[in-house]
Amino acid sequence: MALLSDITGVGNIGLAGIPTVILGTTVSAAGGFNGSLGSAGRASIAATTGNFSGALGVTGAATFSSTVAGAFNGTLGATTAAAVHATTGSFSGGLDVTLDLKVLNGKLWLDDNGTHNGVINSPASLQINIDAGGGSTSEKFIIARDGTGAGAGSQLFKVEESGVATHYGNLLAGTDNTHTLGGASNRWSVVYAGTGTINTSDSREKTSVVALTADEIEASKRLGKEIGIFQWLASVDDKGDQARHHVGMTVQRAIEIMTGCNLDPMAYGFICYDKWEDAFFDHPEVLAVDAVAAVAVTEVSPVVKEVLAVGAADAWTEQTKWAGDRYGFRTDQLNSFIAAGFNARIEALEP
Repeated sequence: MALLSDITGVGNIGLAGIPTVILGTTVSAAGGFNGSLGSAGRASIAATTGNFSGALGVTGAATFSSTVAGAFNGTLGATTAAAVHATTGSFSGGLDVTLDLKVLNGKLWLDDNGTHNGVINSPASLQINIDAGGGSTSEKFIIARDGTGAGAGSQLFKVEESGVATHYGNLLAGTDNTHTLGGASNRWSVVYAGTGTINTSDSREKTSVVALTADEIEASKRLGKEIGIFQWLASVDDKGDQARHHVGMTVQRAIEIMTGCNLDPMAYGFICYDKWEDAFFDHPEVLAVDAVAAVAVTEVSPVVKEVLAVGAADAWTEQTKWAGDRYGFRTDQLNSFIAAGFNARIEALEP
């Protein structure tokens, strides 16, 4: 058993065996640490130069920090928490936390024996930045099946550099008939489908269907007469004379007709109105990072990758949405309402 207190020096600290440290131990040197350090409590290694090579195992918490171009090469194992801090240099080997995290051969493994099934918890938001200039493929983020069973290696979801996202499989709502796809201020421009949408029309989920009243029949007749040709203003601004023509009417005109027939327009599902407020996103402060030149492989140190300088920036707030409102139709219901007016006219002509 070896009992160590704080040790400082200008050379290497070589340990032929595996010392057991009863108390917290700090090793600070201008050289390197070569060997194994085991601690039953807390272990910390701080280096101003040099490197660490070997294994660091603790049953409590472990911290390795480097403030200059150096390297950590080996295995850092902790049964509770492990932290590696470096302003320059690189980390090579395995960062193994028994309950939470494992980095091995460039892969991030989440496996705590099934307790949480590999959960990443973030106190605020989780952002993944992928180098857009690296690699020869446009596929920048991929979720795929692992293992050796059926379907192993097949893609489940990917995001390309252009922002196009592709999902392989069914996309289901987590809760039935609860969540929307898009919103009044976050609309999809076009929906492509092999067949039309299926809307629930089950008698077990509806009240009895009753005939339209005289006022409703009159409104349906008037709405039918409002159908005409129009162009979208945004398309006219973008395409000019090439803007396409569309068929329909405006919600505002439908509201006028419904009101003129003694009906409450907003009581009918084919009349829609949405309103939204301003939205903001708070960007955190960005700390400056000095540039680091790449370092070639040596006998005692792995390669140090180039680090580009990052300028400091204060925290700021970005407005991502401006307050507004918008009217819309449920066209299928509007057409059914108008069809009732057509039917009334036909019946009036029949003997």
